[in-house]
Amino acid sequence: MMDAQPEQTAPIRRRAKRGRGPIDRRREILDAARALFVSDGFEQTSIRKVAARVGVSSTALYLYFKDKDDLFAALCDEAFAKLGEAFHAVEAANLPPLEAAGAQMRAYVDFAMTHPDAYRLIFMTQAKTNLVLDHRAVPDQAGGPGSQGAMAFQALVRQVQRLMDAGLIAHQDPYMVGEIMWASVHGLVSLMMMRPGLHWTDFDTLVAGMMRTIMFGLRTDPQTLPPLPGLAPPSAQVDTPDHQSLLPRAPSGDRDAKGTHD
Repeated sequence: MMDAQPEQTAPIRRRAKRGRGPIDRRREILDAARALFVSDGFEQTSIRKVAARVGVSSTALYLYFKDKDDLFAALCDEAFAKLGEAFHAVEAANLPPLEAAGAQMRAYVDFAMTHPDAYRLIFMTQAKTNLVLDHRAVPDQAGGPGSQGAMAFQALVRQVQRLMDAGLIAHQDPYMVGEIMWASVHGLVSLMMMRPGLHWTDFDTLVAGMMRTIMFGLRTDPQTLPPLPGLAPPSAQVDTPDHQSLLPRAPSGDRDAKGTHD
């Protein structure tokens, strides 16, 4: 397991301390709201509850966030930004495509296990909100509400495209492949988080085995495989011109040699 310690749930505050600056107060509100959203659910969490946990009036809380949706959006963007930073660090390391893909998936796992409340909030909490969290949306580089999730997913898709350009996996819709990899890792992470008391195989061994299974399965062109009973035949590559324009053009090294640096 990882050495990093998971974040702690925000404690209940009885009274607000005087002299706190706006940044400190905003941080307290976000921490309290995240804990309540995860423990009580979005519908059962109210501005009044969050304010009481922080130790301020509802009126004072509205100075920082206009409503519950605004508060939820800020928490989602903050969490996705942390995940995006981890993905971008992998990109900046300029690793060979296969190694980079493994490092990115490991970064995803590390984020989930180090920030369990943030992970539960963005991926495991039902919320009826006006915030649109579409991972395939063209991200707003200016950082508009809900944009950080799409930006993190774009980093995953870029790694998928590198794998395809290097000939390490079959050429398909990179967004679909990104969703396959995301769903696979999320399944492992959510099981470990929800059922930690089960006698699991060593965590690092599970992560490595899952990555090998994903990569082996993606090496074969799905169009050449026989249909599986009870399942729809594999679809052809889907053209997504609005998204494809965001993908980098792979250097010749990725196309000509497997496992070479960019």
